[in-house]
Amino acid sequence: MEDGPGMFGMISAASRTSLPVSEEARARARVRFRVLGPLHAIAWAVAAYASVPAYFDTFRVMAMNPVTLWSTPDVEAGFFVSIGGFFGGVMLASILGFSAMWAAMKAYGTFRLGNQASMSFSMAGIAVGLTAALVGGLWTAPAEVGVEAATEHSAAVPWGTWAWVMYYLPVGLAALFALLALWFTVRFFHGNRRSGEAEATQARIRATGWHVIGQITQVHFTNRWLMGLPQFEIEVAYHGSMGPSRISCMVVTEPTEAPQKGGQVDVWFDPADPSQVVVEAGPAASPNPTDGYLFMPRD
Repeated sequence: MEDGPGMFGMISAASRTSLPVSEEARARARVRFRVLGPLHAIAWAVAAYASVPAYFDTFRVMAMNPVTLWSTPDVEAGFFVSIGGFFGGVMLASILGFSAMWAAMKAYGTFRLGNQASMSFSMAGIAVGLTAALVGGLWTAPAEVGVEAATEHSAAVPWGTWAWVMYYLPVGLAALFALLALWFTVRFFHGNRRSGEAEATQARIRATGWHVIGQITQVHFTNRWLMGLPQFEIEVAYHGSMGPSRISCMVVTEPTEAPQKGGQVDVWFDPADPSQVVVEAGPAASPNPTDGYLFMPRD
């Protein structure tokens, strides 16, 4: 018997769960993501820019200055003006971000790539907003660098660790989110390259491999919903180049098209390397589609 990990419509890559999306739908999703990605990055940039006078600068001033200098006209004015921009930016960025992530998941075929593509725009937008706040002078300078300034009631006190951390916060925050943006971007391009290689292998096996009909022998609902779609683990029996074979596959479908035991799937494999398998579940995988949601556990 040949046993190996598999994936719905994919080359045996158990960590890669793909959405059941047609090529036409993926092309439309790419167009939407190219619009939504930059828009939600701009919204995050606005929120990050406004977050400096709304929140971060207030706590920074409190860490570096004596209590008598915590509240200044500039600090108070900046807080009340920017807090609306912060909350408005966060709300808009969240709405656009969800739409962008959903479009990216459809565009690139997997949840992981969609999330990485969306997060790269989010982190880049925040980094740009924090950098603009730094360059634009939104951060309040301390009364004295290295010490809490003397007042009529107290002498000057050297800064502790926390005050120094907050002093370098403007540069540190911008650098942190810039590095996160770079990390998500690199991860996305690396994953997208591997995805392209897997799709090329899949196309080669479909074109040159052997095609047989497999039968679903086991269906297990994983109790996971991926963006509103249920995920199943199925076992498929088929006749391979060396006799009866089985392969385990992760399947994501519409709830009313859940795979059922006894259903049929298309199986392609490379006769020279039987471990290279492509499994595709079509309508025949769910012979009784009216039984939708029967996979849900009953109380």
